[in-house]
Amino acid sequence: MGKMMNEDATVEYSPIGHVRALLNKTSKLGVDPNTILRKCNLSFTLSDVESGKILCLNRPHFSTIVRTCLLTATDAFSSDSRQIMGRLDFDLMCYGCLQCSTLEEAISRQVDILHLLHDSQGCIELRREGDMAVVVFTTFPAEPDWEFIFVLNAFAVFHRLFGWLIGEELRNVDFHTEFDPSRRADAMLLTPYSALKFGCARNEMRFTADQLSRPIVKNHLDLAEFLKYFPFDSCLPQEEAQSWADTVRAHYKTMLYRGQALPTTAALATALGISSATLRRRLDDERSSIRSIKEQARMELAVQYLDRSALSIDELAAHLDFSSSKAFTRAFKSWKGMTPAHYREVAVLSETLPDYGAATALN
Repeated sequence: MGKMMNEDATVEYSPIGHVRALLNKTSKLGVDPNTILRKCNLSFTLSDVESGKILCLNRPHFSTIVRTCLLTATDAFSSDSRQIMGRLDFDLMCYGCLQCSTLEEAISRQVDILHLLHDSQGCIELRREGDMAVVVFTTFPAEPDWEFIFVLNAFAVFHRLFGWLIGEELRNVDFHTEFDPSRRADAMLLTPYSALKFGCARNEMRFTADQLSRPIVKNHLDLAEFLKYFPFDSCLPQEEAQSWADTVRAHYKTMLYRGQALPTTAALATALGISSATLRRRLDDERSSIRSIKEQARMELAVQYLDRSALSIDELAAHLDFSSSKAFTRAFKSWKGMTPAHYREVAVLSETLPDYGAATALN
């Protein structure tokens, strides 16, 4: 996230500027922007945004406005013979990626699913050019302003998705677009990425190909939380940079979730593209260790299962590689100060109580 440069000025991308630009573009389709805001259950108007009365938006509000604007536009350009990917199709594609071992396999699966569902109406293609991986985007045909918005949105969505799947932000990324440099002013408002080049042969995202071998470190429970606002929050800043401990913990959680044996330190380091000594040194710098990360991974996955699954305590203990349910219960009490059964009871009770302070979320 950051600044986008041209010869004349430096412009800071902002979520409120993004929303303002989208609402103004939507108005050119004959849709009242204030109708969109009311549909999002928001009390302010476009005039409030443009006058500076609204200076920031939280993630739920930003996501629901972006979602409504994009759906309004896609409805305007869809027909019986041309349908843009729906939410269920998108979620199916994301879930399919979780069965893959590496980022390259996950992207290849996305390519297959998009071709199966939409073919020429919107798809991606993975290529290798020397030491670079190239993801080429074919977007849904639309009016030029919105076709440009769809391209920028695709860049943001897939860049965020690829990084999320491997537990770290992609490195050395460039975005190439076919559009004329006259679109630069719009791009400054609608994308947080500074590495955007105009007048290129194709719409594509490029990054170093060594990252294709990175392991997929997320599971279905992680994805359920991720999809709460994604893909409509793709242009918002990440909460914070991923640490090495976070990356290792995500990898362990995925292995446990899949019922696979946890890798040795050497095998883990190889999967992450570094040496065992470098991995240990980086974890030491973060005041962490393989042992503590394994415990954290088990605890987080246990909590997710207790919150979102009907697995018995015995089944959970086996799935998390404990020797017995008693061993699991002892460990859980040391983590949370209560037994797994008691934790589940409390979680179920809290879900039945009304949350009067909840922010507006996506439908």
